[in-house]
Amino acid sequence: GERSDELTKLMRARGRVSDSSKRTQTNGIRKASPCSMGFSIDAQNQDEKYSPYKSPRQQANQHFHMQLPRGEMFVGIHKVKRHKSNRDWSLRNDEAEKEKHDFKESVRKVVSWKSEHHHGLFSNFTLALTFMRNHYKPDEVDVAIDWSSLRTYPTDGNLWDVLFHQPYAITSSRRTNEKVHVETISYFPGDFTNLSGVTDYGGDIRPEILAEGRRLVKKFIRVKDSILEKAIEFVKMRMSGFRKILAVHIRRTDKVSESHLNFMLDYEDFRVLTEEHMKLFDYDGYFLCSDDQKLKAYMAKASGSLCMTYDSLLSSKQGFPVHFDTQLDGYRKAEDVLVEVLCMASCAGLLSTISNVANSVLFFGNEGLPANHFYFHNLARMSPSFLRYRTERRKRSLQPVYERTED
Repeated sequence: GERSDELTKLMRARGRVSDSSKRTQTNGIRKASPCSMGFSIDAQNQDEKYSPYKSPRQQANQHFHMQLPRGEMFVGIHKVKRHKSNRDWSLRNDEAEKEKHDFKESVRKVVSWKSEHHHGLFSNFTLALTFMRNHYKPDEVDVAIDWSSLRTYPTDGNLWDVLFHQPYAITSSRRTNEKVHVETISYFPGDFTNLSGVTDYGGDIRPEILAEGRRLVKKFIRVKDSILEKAIEFVKMRMSGFRKILAVHIRRTDKVSESHLNFMLDYEDFRVLTEEHMKLFDYDGYFLCSDDQKLKAYMAKASGSLCMTYDSLLSSKQGFPVHFDTQLDGYRKAEDVLVEVLCMASCAGLLSTISNVANSVLFFGNEGLPANHFYFHNLARMSPSFLRYRTERRKRSLQPVYERTED
């Protein structure tokens, strides 16, 4: 018995046998068997005096991990592979992370929307914002817009590239020498506005739609410098002499199919409401935009120096929308309406009918513009002076011609 105890002490001194009580505990942390528990915890500060030998499994498991079937495991939030050696499983973190990093940077996915929505420019613009909202994923999927086949704006190339920078050039932070996988879709992407501020059915634009539109424009939209320069030049030449300018947009022509509210007023009604609104909120001039050429000419003549207009390309056919007139230059009419929107967005307030153009002015506009936005149909219902004016006009129209007196 004494000889066996001495032999045991000798073997312990040579490192061949470790103390069982100290071998099973490391600084108060009990070592669980990985085979029985499914996971293991190794204390990295374990005293080598009591564990002279570590198996390959123990050397691999230097931190907490959970074992999964088929040779996979989760380390933190990264999923890596386990490679089997001749003796045991071993974890090769560096190679797995390098493989994952190379795969992530080697392929760049871009989803492109090719519009087949042959309507107005800012109707297509709203759909493009909806597409970006639905398909863009940070660091995973970039988006692009293709307006090369719009029948309402016939051009030789992609009209979007003439007016705006591509969204992927704004949002992507990846290198230019990557491989690009492009997926093109042409189906209708939906409308995030749900026709709010666009039709009588959708009603006035809702606050949540306005906030989302402004967020999308700020994130994805950058206007080309050539367009910005034309807008800035017009503002300097025509608007710099006024102290406070009201933007006025009146959508007519084919809009009668979507909004009867836009046609409840005649030319003189629009002028009276505009000038009354200017006096009420202390504007000294207004910038008028419309697709109705006769309306622009009438209000510019009646208001005189108060009214400013941009020489935009419009259809010579009365009541015919400019975007459906294919005889007009596609580049020019698209550029003109975008310049008008940018100029209106720089004004102190907006008075409008319902349309995608008016919505886009609010999306592009300065911080104070949405709070100073009013609709013509609401003013016509709420203004007592306008109601009196309409009543007097109705009475005068019913009088015989010989009884009418000039003002």
